[in-house]
Amino acid sequence: ADFNPNEPITAGFRRRLGIKKPGKADIVMGHLTTVSQEGDHYTWLRHPLERDISHWRYDYRNGKALGNTYQEHLSKIGPNFYVAWFWQHYMARRGGAATMEEAFDQICEQLKKFKRIYKHEDFEDSWDEICDMLDISKEPRLNTNVSTNNIIDEVPQDFKNYHRQKNKLDYYIYENFVD
Repeated sequence: ADFNPNEPITAGFRRRLGIKKPGKADIVMGHLTTVSQEGDHYTWLRHPLERDISHWRYDYRNGKALGNTYQEHLSKIGPNFYVAWFWQHYMARRGGAATMEEAFDQICEQLKKFKRIYKHEDFEDSWDEICDMLDISKEPRLNTNVSTNNIIDEVPQDFKNYHRQKNKLDYYIYENFVD
């Protein structure tokens, strides 16, 4: 809430994580980062189907799901969440004349400039790498990105095919930009 994009927020990041150790990194994290923020950019992306099922579980727990099953819910939401999210938040475009394909092309150009894009399932190892690189403490570790099972294995193949077709731009991003 107190984010100021015109000044480094190392202190805010450390305060949020309860870290007292000073370090030499000035960073912006999470949903606060935009294309206009100077410096090296990193991100973590989940497999598109895993991401959507996780969102459905979250919405379902909070009474906001559009259906009682992930199949029903996902059939009612818009396609290509990554493209829509990057366009609105990272690219800071609130609407505009761009089609989904035009937005996708511009986003891909920006993603090429990222220092690294990690797989979500490799979060813990990549967190260690980032902390070492920035010379900041790895702890306290919140372990909020730990998945309890591989939910994709439980999904019927016909729904996997449907989801891939509906979200083909997200799959392209995931399969071509994630390390």
